[in-house]
Amino acid sequence: MLVEVPVKISPGASAGELDRVKKETRAVALNAMNRYRGIAFDWCSRDDAGRWKDDFPGRGVVLGAEEPERFRELLNEYKDAPLRAAEALLWDLKIEVWAEDWKWPLVMDAVTLERIWKTDVLDGYAGWCLKTALKLVTGDYIFDARFFSVPDDSTKVGRETLEKALANPERYALVFVDCHF
Repeated sequence: MLVEVPVKISPGASAGELDRVKKETRAVALNAMNRYRGIAFDWCSRDDAGRWKDDFPGRGVVLGAEEPERFRELLNEYKDAPLRAAEALLWDLKIEVWAEDWKWPLVMDAVTLERIWKTDVLDGYAGWCLKTALKLVTGDYIFDARFFSVPDDSTKVGRETLEKALANPERYALVFVDCHF
């Protein structure tokens, strides 16, 4: 999760101060996630990065102020995770709809929409793939998203937010949370 750090970090901050900031930042992230309980997850790690705690030790928080280059690298790596998940679903959808003799690539036009309306071809797994892919690329926070931008309240990092975070990493953090559904 991309989070704006809730407090200013003083230059040369002590390890104790950095831990306090990480704890507060993690609390902001978890608070933002609360409304998605039962939608995107049913359980999540509260104190650390769960299964990823070896990669993100301590509280599972990478502060841009503490590690600006790592922060930028990780943000660039994870910000498109929802898009990559949607693309993987489209591959599954392609396999499913081929079995029904649909033309590929699947073009969303009036003809395709009418065909979906009049048939049940997209019921079941194929329909789930299409609906889930569309939710992911439109910014809905669902289990498959794998990323959330708190400043944007979306799985999509807005252009302005991305520019600010990359230019001013000291004001942002990435919080890694292990979720289960």
